[in-house]
Amino acid sequence: MKKPKKLWKMTLPFIGAMMVMLAGCAEDPVVTDIEGNQYQTVTIGEQEWMAENLRTTRYRDGSEIPGGLSRRDWQMTTEGAFAVYPYEGVDMIAAYGKLYNWYAVADPRGLCPEGWRVPSDEDWTQLVNYLMEEHDLHNDGWLEDVRGVGNALKASRQEGHPLGGRRDTQEHPRWNAGTPHYGTNDVGFAALPGGTRRHDDVYSDFGNLGGGAYWWSSSELDAANAWYRRITRGGGSVSRLDDNKANGFSIRCIKEK
Repeated sequence: MKKPKKLWKMTLPFIGAMMVMLAGCAEDPVVTDIEGNQYQTVTIGEQEWMAENLRTTRYRDGSEIPGGLSRRDWQMTTEGAFAVYPYEGVDMIAAYGKLYNWYAVADPRGLCPEGWRVPSDEDWTQLVNYLMEEHDLHNDGWLEDVRGVGNALKASRQEGHPLGGRRDTQEHPRWNAGTPHYGTNDVGFAALPGGTRRHDDVYSDFGNLGGGAYWWSSSELDAANAWYRRITRGGGSVSRLDDNKANGFSIRCIKEK
């Protein structure tokens, strides 16, 4: 097994003129969207990602994204829309961000802040491959394999977390218990399970809060479906799947090169 390399670095703010002189320059660890919402960022390999799920209710040009749709309206719309997972007693937007259909992802007005975009299928593949190649992690889906990329990406807030302390929590945001798969947050991605809003009547309207993290890519498969990534509380891998564009998933933005 090769020696693991350092995988990530959190960008740091300016700390006085002396630090600027020593470092030459410094990056701001926060990106701000059109509404003023701020997001921590993390650099993993050659990519810079938001370390939080998107929360905006407006496109980059200031146009409003429709929200508050009924179940029927959500199923029928072919325009961009967002939803907030209904869960009492928790600020769900702060905890998990919003859920967006793929039509919002594809809208030319831009869902992510200036200089950022929704990651493509290739961007997600690059992230997973980097972690496998540089840190000897796996993405084979074996249920007993705890050295999975998904576990490394998960936030270390989980019911029954073996490291205890603040990691072992029932307070949201957190993962449901998933023995033997627990988040280690090795790369600062801090993945959290914001669940989904479904597009059909087969499943309940909202589901899998605490059990699964779902993120759209910007890459479509065909006229009805697009690619996304999924991490579950009971597994250690990152799954590459496709689903109907009308589903509501979380969004992580990536910085333009």
